[in-house]
Amino acid sequence: DWDKPQDDDHIMLAALAGAGPTEAPTKGERFDSGVTDAALEELSRLAGDGSDRPWALMVGLYLPHFPYQVSRTYYELYDGVPIPMPRMPPPGRSYEELVPEQLENSRKWLGLTTDGASEEQVREARRCYYGMITCMDAQVGRLLARLRQVEAADSTWVVYTSDHGDNMGEHGFWSKLNFYEDSIRVPLVIAPPGSRHSAAQCHAPVSLVDWMSTLLDLQGQAELADFAELPGRSLLPLLDDPTGRWPDRAVLADYACDGTRVPMRMVRQGRWKASFAPGLSPVLFDLDSDPHEWNDLSGDRACREILEGLYAIACARGWDPESTGEEIVRHKRRLQYIDRAETNDSA
Repeated sequence: DWDKPQDDDHIMLAALAGAGPTEAPTKGERFDSGVTDAALEELSRLAGDGSDRPWALMVGLYLPHFPYQVSRTYYELYDGVPIPMPRMPPPGRSYEELVPEQLENSRKWLGLTTDGASEEQVREARRCYYGMITCMDAQVGRLLARLRQVEAADSTWVVYTSDHGDNMGEHGFWSKLNFYEDSIRVPLVIAPPGSRHSAAQCHAPVSLVDWMSTLLDLQGQAELADFAELPGRSLLPLLDDPTGRWPDRAVLADYACDGTRVPMRMVRQGRWKASFAPGLSPVLFDLDSDPHEWNDLSGDRACREILEGLYAIACARGWDPESTGEEIVRHKRRLQYIDRAETNDSA
C-alpha cells in the first residue's frame, strides 16, 4: 500500500530462522514434480508422433525459491560440502552504511542479515538453496531424457531462464527487490539442437525482451521484429560469436512493487549501471572496476556526464516517474477497493 509508510517488517529474518531440511518433500518440490510429470506427457504428445510439425513447450518450475527449505534427500547431498558465505563489505565499511537511499524501504521490509540472523542460519539457507537448485536440475534432466527418448533432441532448441535472482545474503539482503547483480541477473542457457559443440559463455548484457526477437529470427521472420518495433534484439549473432559485444546497447529493468514507494528504473550500458528513483539519490556502479558493487560513484564529479547520459536513456525509453507513480497509486487503490468489496469489508 503506497498510501502508508513502510513498516519495519524484516520478514526475511523469519525465513532465515526457519531455514533447514524437511522430512517430506516441500510444497515447491511437489509442485515442480507435478509440473514436470504433466510436461513429460505433453512432450510425448507433441514430439512423439514422428511428424515434423513445429511445436513449443514452456515449463514453469518454481524452484529454487524462498522459503529456504528443502527435503532431506537434497539437503544431505551437501553434507560436508563447503558452502561459501556472502561477501563481506570492504574493510571499515558495513552493510548498513552501504544501503542506497533507494533501498531504505526495501531494507525495512526485508531486513538485512545483520538485523538479527546468525552465521549458522545464513549457512543453512544457502545450503538449502543449493539443494533446491539440484532438485530443479533433476526435473530439467527428466525433460531432456524424454527429448532423447522421443528422438527430438537433435531438432529442438532448449532454453533455460528465470525471472530474477536471489541476493542470498549478498550486501546483507535476501530475496530480490533491488538492482544488485545478484538480484537483477537471471540465468540464460541456450542449447541449440544437438548441442554437441563446446559450451561458451557470453558476457554481453542482454535482456529477457530479446527472446521474442530471437524466436522470430530462428523462424526466418526477423523482419517482423523491426516491423513491430520490438524492444528486443535477436541473440543469434551472439550465439554464433559468444565473444561479441554490444557496447552501446542499453538494458533496462524496472521495479515498482513491494518494498518501495516510488518507481525505480535501472539502466545498464557496457561497464556502467545506474538506477534512478524520483526524489531519491541515484546510484552508479562501474562493474569493470567494482564487480561486487560496493562503491557508488553517483557523487563523483568525474562521472557526472556518464550519469546524465544514463538518465537520458532511462527517460528516452518512455519512463515518466511522476505519472508512473500516480498510476501505480491509482491501480493499488482500485485493487484494494475490489478486495474489500469481495470480502464485504467496509473499512
